[in-house]
Amino acid sequence: MRKVGLGVLVLVLFVPNALSFAVEDELSSVIDELADRLAFANEGYVRAVSGDTVYIDLGQAAGIWEGTRFEVVRLGEPILSEGKIIGYQEEIIGEIEVTRVRKEMSIAKIMSQTKDIQEGDKVYQLTKRLEGIAITEFPYGEQFNDLTRDIEDRLYTAIVQRGLQVMERKRLAEVLEEQAAEWTGIFDLATAAEFGKLLGVEGVLIGNLSDQAETLLITARLVDVETAQVVAAAAVNLRKTPKILEALGSGVRAKPSVIWKKETTELPQGRTVFFDDFTIRPNEQWNITNGKWTVTDGRFTALERGTGKWYDATLELGKMAAYVIEADVWIGKSGDNCGTGTCYTRIIAYLEENHSVMIYLYGADKTHGIEAYIGSYLAAKKEFEADNPVHVRIEAERGFYKVYLNNKKLTDFFDPDCQPEAVISVGLGIHYGTRGCSGAWVANRAFFDNFRVEVP
Repeated sequence: MRKVGLGVLVLVLFVPNALSFAVEDELSSVIDELADRLAFANEGYVRAVSGDTVYIDLGQAAGIWEGTRFEVVRLGEPILSEGKIIGYQEEIIGEIEVTRVRKEMSIAKIMSQTKDIQEGDKVYQLTKRLEGIAITEFPYGEQFNDLTRDIEDRLYTAIVQRGLQVMERKRLAEVLEEQAAEWTGIFDLATAAEFGKLLGVEGVLIGNLSDQAETLLITARLVDVETAQVVAAAAVNLRKTPKILEALGSGVRAKPSVIWKKETTELPQGRTVFFDDFTIRPNEQWNITNGKWTVTDGRFTALERGTGKWYDATLELGKMAAYVIEADVWIGKSGDNCGTGTCYTRIIAYLEENHSVMIYLYGADKTHGIEAYIGSYLAAKKEFEADNPVHVRIEAERGFYKVYLNNKKLTDFFDPDCQPEAVISVGLGIHYGTRGCSGAWVANRAFFDNFRVEVP
């Protein structure tokens, strides 16, 4: 079977999501099917002819819509390569245009023909070559969630794996920022075309998720920016497993997430502005400022470990006068017998005017003390078991801070020396050090997971 590539460029944002491996495999398979239908032109056969009406074996399930055109060819002698049939001689005999679409078939009218079109003739979908497209996040009803972002990411990856190029993402982020006040992220053909013109692309891939009894229907349409018409479409079904339903209900927000620029952005209130569960790899927004970082077993950690080494990863999220940071943190144990080896992690907020906020979690042997600092200000201290993750939640508004550990309020305090106008970036840090006794550096790693930043 011949497949004809559309030759498009893809423009998206990337964020991974938390699904089990079994569900990930199923979701990946569904997205692969969707990508095949979008990236390659449909082909089928004429099954019947009546006058100037032609019936073909491609319908709604193949993403066919009214107005889709097909080239009709008559197959001749087989073409062989080393004894294997790789195709057939072809004679172009006409074009047809779809007038009505059914589930697995379409009815078309003959637009032109050099010979009478017959049952058994081959049809190839005619598609316009688009030199650049943008992929949008598909809404679920009128909202977005962890699953919609995961589908966007997987669709991007699947299309790239089919040999299509990826164009620069910076322009999309800039346009989303410019339009953030009024843009909902939900498109029809006209608004998709308008959005594509703002981006300077020739096509925009839009879609949505809808409930279908025990499945979710994922539909996608590639819109020609110039004509506001669909040039490719596809639909696939995804089972509503418990993990899929969980993802539908997590990370719920009114608009798609975007990459925010430090210098101009004022973040809208009342939504998650960043989330990373490190399922496969870290989000591309992470800026590794010290050392090398990696994802191990779905957790974020320093790739290498060394005595007295600092490892920092930060995010440029824009201006936030008030914000909430949450993360699960595993603290490494001491590498020596007397418990004086050190390992500590930091949750960092860099502020304007060279200020910074750092929440430190210290690790040693089977327990670790937790100290919350604002600059050099000691807020509190408590003991927890190091073998289990500590869920940290920090609520901040200018100089006021509340720290929660494992959903229990540890402290709240006000730092009179640290009242900046706004946070401009946040991040994570790890330090492996030595103290006393054998001087051995910490043997176990420190890990982060489920890092979230919200604007209340």
